[in-house]
Amino acid sequence: MAGVTIHRTNRLDPPDRTIVDGMPVTSLPRTLLDLGAVLPYEIVEQAAHDAVIRKLVTFESLVAVVDRLGGRGRRGVGVLRAVLLGAALDERLESELERRLVALAPKSPHIELQHRMTCVDGRVVRLDVARRDRRIAVEGNGDRWHTTPKDARRDRERRRSIQASGWDHYEYGWSEVTETPELVRAELAVLLG
Repeated sequence: MAGVTIHRTNRLDPPDRTIVDGMPVTSLPRTLLDLGAVLPYEIVEQAAHDAVIRKLVTFESLVAVVDRLGGRGRRGVGVLRAVLLGAALDERLESELERRLVALAPKSPHIELQHRMTCVDGRVVRLDVARRDRRIAVEGNGDRWHTTPKDARRDRERRRSIQASGWDHYEYGWSEVTETPELVRAELAVLLG
């Protein structure tokens, strides 16, 4: 078949197999491992993060496939292992924007991810990044959940609740985080450091 590349393996254990729409395929953790044999690190890293954020795989399932197949000479293992060692695949994060924003934040034991708090008006919120001792909230707000007039109103009400509770509230969008990451990193260092 023109335009189709076939890859074969000599080992496909039961945990590496699944059925999708009646068709036998490799499991997602195994597919991510196999991608490491044919794609660059950056693409495998983004695919792994996306799969974890979307709750399609767990960090543990990726570690398990690397542990099980991590023998010498297994193509793809090195790339997925590097992704697991070099990046915080955090199942609490809910979007690629949050992941990128958190990666720009300074590392500190005072910083909490997905901090849940009850505002003075009784509204319960979850803050993407929080520094409780300084009452600073940092959030990534992308277009996915914040585009309609109803979304904008909900966001303004939420922001007022957080601020009325004595917190400083800072928001970053996709373009800021992806187009000017060093500026965002510098600002977060001042805010959260």
